[in-house]
Amino acid sequence: MKKVKMKILIVLIIILSISLISACTQNNNDTNDNNTGQDTQDGQNGNNGTVVVPPNPDQDVDLTQRLLDDEDISDGQIYIRDEWAIGAIILEDNVSKDRAQEIAQQYAEEIKNKYNDKKVNVQVILNGENVANIEL
Repeated sequence: MKKVKMKILIVLIIILSISLISACTQNNNDTNDNNTGQDTQDGQNGNNGTVVVPPNPDQDVDLTQRLLDDEDISDGQIYIRDEWAIGAIILEDNVSKDRAQEIAQQYAEEIKNKYNDKKVNVQVILNGENVANIEL
């Protein structure tokens, strides 16, 4: 009888341990889900549905600043990676697809003029969709 009580006690301890671990894991996941957005430099929550291009140490600061000064552009950057000069551009939601193509071509040519020894790739995102991908 003592062995049966001991087995029941061990089984109960195991069940309680698994339940406790499961509850802690679920609580951790809930906390992480509620805290995924971090404040960006402009003070907006990073989880507001917009795509943000992360800073790159190989960024061309001058061209990127010109890019960001364009009223049709929400975010983006121009940077160098190996033999590539890359433009990643995110447009404002109200920009047309034709205008997106014009912007992609414009910046592809500007990048190629500055980095004529590199291959150029410009990608333009509009409403979360890649609407232009130009390689020169």
